[in-house]
Amino acid sequence: MNVQSIGANGLNIKPGYAYYLLIVELIVYFTIALRRLYTLYKEASTSETQKQQIKYIFIGIVLTAIPAIITSIVLPLLNNGASTLAAYYGPNSAVILAVFTSIAIIRHGLLDIRLVVARSVGYVLTLAAITVIFIFPAILFTTKILHGTIPTSTAIFLGIVTCIVAIIFQFLKATFDKVTRRIFFRDYYNFQDVLDELGDLLVRSIDLSEIKSGSSKILGKPLKSSFIKYALLTDKDQEQAGLTEKLLQFKANVISTDDLDISKHQDVYTGLNDASVSLAIRLRTTKEDLGFMMVGYKKSGSLYTQTDSRLLTIAADEVAVGLQNALRFEEIQQFNITLQDRVDEATIKLRRANEKLRALDETKDDFISMASHQLRTPLTSIKGYLSMVLEGDVGKITKPQKDMLGQAFFSSQRMVYLIADLLNVSRLKTGKFIIESNPVNLSELVQQELSQLDETTNQRTLPLLTISQRPFLPLCLMKLRHVR
Repeated sequence: MNVQSIGANGLNIKPGYAYYLLIVELIVYFTIALRRLYTLYKEASTSETQKQQIKYIFIGIVLTAIPAIITSIVLPLLNNGASTLAAYYGPNSAVILAVFTSIAIIRHGLLDIRLVVARSVGYVLTLAAITVIFIFPAILFTTKILHGTIPTSTAIFLGIVTCIVAIIFQFLKATFDKVTRRIFFRDYYNFQDVLDELGDLLVRSIDLSEIKSGSSKILGKPLKSSFIKYALLTDKDQEQAGLTEKLLQFKANVISTDDLDISKHQDVYTGLNDASVSLAIRLRTTKEDLGFMMVGYKKSGSLYTQTDSRLLTIAADEVAVGLQNALRFEEIQQFNITLQDRVDEATIKLRRANEKLRALDETKDDFISMASHQLRTPLTSIKGYLSMVLEGDVGKITKPQKDMLGQAFFSSQRMVYLIADLLNVSRLKTGKFIIESNPVNLSELVQQELSQLDETTNQRTLPLLTISQRPFLPLCLMKLRHVR
């Protein structure tokens, strides 16, 4: 916007090229800010404190955007009075954002105030010390030794310049260090940054392949190695396993192909040279050796330095722990898979056995049902003929004959009841099992049992002792459950 004149109504502002650049700047600024806040809000889905912080900042940006757009975009297009209002009050809309940001800082801990104050005091004291150390000696040197004078404005200017130089010193130093490293130390890398990145990988991952590939990239990039791969004792490659076993015979943690005595270790040298391996770093934990980290030659053709070897040695120890954890995890996973396979196999066997048992059970029921029916038919004939003989249908019988035939009839009747019980066993599954209770003469039942026992003891010449009825013996009323 161009200031054309200053009249009674205030500034007379006319929109120019900068006006349109301001519109683009406001749109881009607020778009980027709102998009960034939305991303942070999604990432902070589990933290209520961060959500409150982002809400206050969001409200501040929105409330700042509204007056900023009105005063900086809309009002300059209206008239001179509106232009004057935009010029005076437009920049003040940023105060709204400052207020809401302050609320987010104070109420919800957006920033650590103590840390900010401590850092600010530290910078102020540093600048004051630089001023005292450099400016005062310069003033004293000029006035006392050179007998000159330094104007107050010049001293203040020198103090300001010194503070500015002190502030930007670290930035300038870091910038020039990067430039000089690229020119004179092309192979330079930050030792600790590499180890930190490797540590992050080993902390977040327990996958064996991810640890191998990720650590190879992290270490291979600063070292500029042609490759970094792993030869573990658990690998199934027979040729590589043989080379690993031979390398384990060396006591050194770092084995250099170029430093090997070919006359003594011809086979190891040949194996490493054929694989284009420059260094073999032992992977060892506190309990066991896991194998070796095979490092190829540098792409530039130069040799590895002592710093490179030290980095690889430290990294190998960390990678060994990560690989050991990954191997244990794989063993557990494989055990779970094997156990699941065995459980599935046992389940299939149990199902088959259960099906066989069910088939056998059905066969048993069929057999019981068939046998019961087959046994009932001849028993019915026996009972019928015995009943006819006892009733005198075939002639008169003596009392001993009648007693013996009665016992036979009673036994056949018991057999019928047993057969009925067998039939009921086969009816259990169908739910047709019915119990019918009927009264029975307990005295007759006991007498019939005693008669059968008497015949059995007589056949075996054994005495049968019975207890006579006595007043103290309890008498029980019983019912015989007759099952049909």
